[in-house]
Amino acid sequence: MASGATAVIAYNDLVALGIDAGITSMGKRCPDDLSIIGTDDIEMASIRQPGLTTVRLAINRCGSLAVEVLLQAMAGGSPRSVASLDSQLIVRDSTAAPRRD
Repeated sequence: MASGATAVIAYNDLVALGIDAGITSMGKRCPDDLSIIGTDDIEMASIRQPGLTTVRLAINRCGSLAVEVLLQAMAGGSPRSVASLDSQLIVRDSTAAPRRD
């Protein structure tokens, strides 16, 4: 908040919820004072108020890809240089248009 930021993209939804709790304890409100975006799309993201904008990831594919890369590395091989994973932005009420001060 001290930096003047108007938005934050958190590492995951739990961190995003923690940020929201932190700004609330400072007397600030999401998204009026700070827009918050998480990643994972955990169940809590959709039932909290305001709903948390999040990036839904193909989490099962992330896990299986990590195992593939690990097994390749253990066998002395090189993993693919680029992996493409599906994701989807789920827009809810924790984000607002930028303020024009």
